[in-house]
Amino acid sequence: MDIFLSITPTRDSILPPLSSRVVKYLINSGSLFQDLGGLSSSRDHYKPLFISCLYDERGRRLYSIYHRREVLSVRAGSRLTSRVSSYIPKDHLENIISFSDGIYSTPYGEFRVSLDRVEVIGDLRSLSIDLSKGFRIVFITPTLISPKIMIPPLRKIMDRYKSARVGYATFPIPGLIYSYALRLWNKVAPEDLMLTRPNDRDDIYSYRIAVMGTALTEIIDHRINVKTVIIGRDDKGRLRKSRGFVGYIILNTHHKSSRKAMEKALALAKHLGIGRGRGIGLGEVDITPKHPVLQ
Repeated sequence: MDIFLSITPTRDSILPPLSSRVVKYLINSGSLFQDLGGLSSSRDHYKPLFISCLYDERGRRLYSIYHRREVLSVRAGSRLTSRVSSYIPKDHLENIISFSDGIYSTPYGEFRVSLDRVEVIGDLRSLSIDLSKGFRIVFITPTLISPKIMIPPLRKIMDRYKSARVGYATFPIPGLIYSYALRLWNKVAPEDLMLTRPNDRDDIYSYRIAVMGTALTEIIDHRINVKTVIIGRDDKGRLRKSRGFVGYIILNTHHKSSRKAMEKALALAKHLGIGRGRGIGLGEVDITPKHPVLQ
């Protein structure tokens, strides 16, 4: 389910470094979508919830880049949009969208919030995207994926490197994308729809997909920029920042198992994002199948 909200500041406002925190605050405080409050406050890496950064009429996402040190501000009356996407039980739908348009107060200012539209995508059984002729992934906001996803899921090896601080990948390696999308799918899906192989644990199968998907995927074209985004401040007032990538990559995978799994998993990621920080607007992606470059 995708929910699109119109967010209008009633007076000039200074936004948080990640403007998604305006809507996240309203959800966590119970002002909007009470049934999503538990998901929003959860620290789970693979929770089925995405809250976009606020964006203007040109589609420009509002977030702060570290080296610019700019204050993120908006004028009173500016029309902004937010997308909230979640995988939820069907019987929760009415509760989630039953809120009244109105003016809501937040630590970042006062905002008029109204419902633009709701798009019910359907259930996981019908969710799929055709990747047989290649595809293009656009990374709209900085995407944060740990390269440690590629560590073999063997306890001895994982324990040896679990404390290594390697940061996030600064290039969209196919296997990292595939593995994260697969884990997100399996976190959401009921047992009969999980993507795995007989006798494989979830982490073993995602590792297989990561390795074989990388080895047998062509990178046809890309344009990637690395950005250091400000997340907020820690308990001591110091800036928290993370380094991720934006841009696009065009791929064609020749590994049949990877492609079949990704036709499901990336269809979900198109709504819920990729990587860490999806609950605060990072890792927003768009996926276009059958890209003209590949024809």
